[in-house]
Amino acid sequence: MHDILEVLPYGMHCFIYADDIFILVEAPTVPMVKNKIEASVSKLETLCKEWHLNIAPLKSGYQDNKKTKCNQGFGVSQIGSKSCPSSQDLQCQYHPGFKIRTIGMNTKAGLSRLQTLQNNVLLFVFGLPRWTPIPVLHKILNDTNIPLRFDKRNISFFFKQFSAHETTAVSKSIVETDRAISNWRYDRLPCGATLDMYTRLINLSLSDLIQIYIPESWEDHHNFVIRTDELECQQRDFDPGVIRRLYYEYRCSLHSEVVILATDASKNATGAATSAVNCSLPTKLQGSIPTVNSVFTGEALAMVLAISNYVREFKDYILLTYSMSNLTTLKNLNFQSPKSSLFLAKTIAKALNKCKSLELVYSPAHVGIRENEWADSVARDAQVSPQIYNFVSPEDAISACFKIIRLAQTEEWGKSKYCNKYTWLREFNYKKINFSRSSEVLIFRFLSRSLPLNTILYKCRLIDSPNCAVCQTPETWKHFVLICPQFENARDSLRSNLGCIPLSLDWISDFSFCGRLKSRDICAFLVSSSRF
Repeated sequence: MHDILEVLPYGMHCFIYADDIFILVEAPTVPMVKNKIEASVSKLETLCKEWHLNIAPLKSGYQDNKKTKCNQGFGVSQIGSKSCPSSQDLQCQYHPGFKIRTIGMNTKAGLSRLQTLQNNVLLFVFGLPRWTPIPVLHKILNDTNIPLRFDKRNISFFFKQFSAHETTAVSKSIVETDRAISNWRYDRLPCGATLDMYTRLINLSLSDLIQIYIPESWEDHHNFVIRTDELECQQRDFDPGVIRRLYYEYRCSLHSEVVILATDASKNATGAATSAVNCSLPTKLQGSIPTVNSVFTGEALAMVLAISNYVREFKDYILLTYSMSNLTTLKNLNFQSPKSSLFLAKTIAKALNKCKSLELVYSPAHVGIRENEWADSVARDAQVSPQIYNFVSPEDAISACFKIIRLAQTEEWGKSKYCNKYTWLREFNYKKINFSRSSEVLIFRFLSRSLPLNTILYKCRLIDSPNCAVCQTPETWKHFVLICPQFENARDSLRSNLGCIPLSLDWISDFSFCGRLKSRDICAFLVSSSRF
């Protein structure tokens, strides 16, 4: 995308949707617009030839939006129409051939419009009526609101761009000065303050992000081996004593000049650390790393520490590690691999030019292997040591920001007036319970208290009276589930199936335990009422 923006003249804006390129041109006359577009298409053709891409200029076209009426049935005005606001905060691009409409928002009013669209989609997808309270909707579906969703997308995109600053110029176009975007191409992205806020919350400097590297091909390195399940001592099914004996048999089979290295990482709520041990000298290296990093990243950095400091001579080296996940990732590297794994692979490739051979060997954890236990104890002690690396994995930084965003959504629910009324939603997670579509709609409406009872229909002015047809009292949830004699037989069946005497409305709605049983019996009760 950056290459495409580079070839466009100043003052032109480019929008890319999948394999479609849309160019927004501002010029006094239509002929000038045509000339600019033709010049841009010719430059794009040259660029696409370099990248071996196909472009179809015959399918290109332009639209003078000043002569286009606003579409009926779509709640956003088009550029140039009389109903379009003069503010630059709201833009809408429209192409008649592809029927794609997008909205760019920088204001609270714009975000509110998008939030309304999102809420309507969620209500439709999950079968909830329009009177469902919005905070309850988001809580049941475990979803985030539009501002926080935008934060997630911005953080994920720009952390990845900063990690790839060697191959993309997007990160160079962003500065944190005045929390603004300095480059004119990105001046409409509301992410400067967002980046600054989240990086401060997780105590991260963007320069500390592990950079992306091209995946290594191990076929070109004949002196490198990864062993995960080839040795008998790597079988976790054996007794720890048997594994320990098999390992020492393997160790004795090695020639005396082999250098044995061991690595480990540890992490708790207050810190993270890595360690590397040269068992042949013996010497050790240890130090803390940023707490944001996961154990996976810590294990990778521990191997980087060992290889970069100990693999320096033309000898045979064997590195023992607990991390099966890191070894498996190294075996199957690609551009989507974690950045810490690509960084480790780059370190290994450099070391292979110095050493005679290098083997990465998986060793089962905590079975009494002396080298591993030594590295483990050094890693635990290293959490209070000075920082040895300031590297942070982009994936871990994104995950930490996502946790903050999820916490912010939880805090919003806690401030809502529905939090104390809908106490059964605190631990509810619909993904843990599999429903059929019909049962899902009933359960979601039951939990959100949005089934069409007379009190709700009356409040929405859909009926003339809120009273129950039998009892002539307001048909509330308590009346419907616990009191109304019309459903006494169904209520007795529900009571006997759930084993709850007397019935409690809050207990029935709490799916933190017996969720599948409750959902089945509640659906049967609702269906037997012939109301829903």
